[in-house]
Amino acid sequence: MQLCDGNLDVSAHDSLNSPGTVTSHEAISDVMMPDTCSHHVMNAAARVIMNSSLRDHVKPALKQLHWLPVELRIITYKPCLFMYHIHTGQAPQYLSDCVSAVSALSGRYRLRSTGSADYVLLQQRTRFGERGFSYCGPAAWNTLPSDLHDITDTGTFRKRLKSVLFDRAYH
Repeated sequence: MQLCDGNLDVSAHDSLNSPGTVTSHEAISDVMMPDTCSHHVMNAAARVIMNSSLRDHVKPALKQLHWLPVELRIITYKPCLFMYHIHTGQAPQYLSDCVSAVSALSGRYRLRSTGSADYVLLQQRTRFGERGFSYCGPAAWNTLPSDLHDITDTGTFRKRLKSVLFDRAYH
């Protein structure tokens, strides 16, 4: 959503909510505004809410508000949420068809990895291929603590996921 020049462009925001697109730090600037305007909007909102000046560093305000950085929200939170829905069987079939569980692979029944909730990372020939959901979803999911994989309630998962990502961002 572009707000910097006064025009409202929701196409960038809509593409960030789809599971098949943005997955890397380099891709964020391609999909979002050239000057990463959403960072500016979020930082300005944090300063207004916390009543801080432009000279104050914004990171303590973001931490106190318990807001995830934009990159972490787009690159990790959303793909992990989509993967959670796949893992619990709540996702549409077209999303489930994009990924494969390690335990579902034939010939791996004797390995320890068959007991995990990890998903297969398909080998990509280019960095561009890593932007697709079939790669970034499992990559983000596999980095989560294993206790998050066992949560069955969506609300609980979202809260715990945000806490884990918050710890990664600010600690």
